[in-house]
Amino acid sequence: MDTVKELNGHFEKWQFTKGDSLEKMTLEGQTLTFTASFKVLSAANWPLKPPNSRFVLPTAISHAHDKFTEFYQEQQPGRKLLWCWQLCHREIRIHLKNDSSKGHILHALAYQIAILLLFNEKEELLYEDI
Repeated sequence: MDTVKELNGHFEKWQFTKGDSLEKMTLEGQTLTFTASFKVLSAANWPLKPPNSRFVLPTAISHAHDKFTEFYQEQQPGRKLLWCWQLCHREIRIHLKNDSSKGHILHALAYQIAILLLFNEKEELLYEDI
């Protein structure tokens, strides 16, 4: 876990030198409060397999994914990242329509977050659309 902290620290420094920050990211003109941390596990020690699902990464998350992939490939040329989306989770703040509170914080899996983010674009979705 110390290696994970170190890797995330190097990623933050790398972003700073590039003049980029996930925390300052904007999407469709709206500034997002966004933090990310990544855990890179060796396949030799953690024999995990990526899921077989056709998971489409939401736009709000794809920027962080792309930046970390770019960083990792610069740091570890020749190594390949396999994303285990079934293990990814994060806290997300949601604001419900007609709710004047500061929102609600949910702890959700990547799949759940992807579905919730779809409702930023439409109020109703068919199962097939999801």
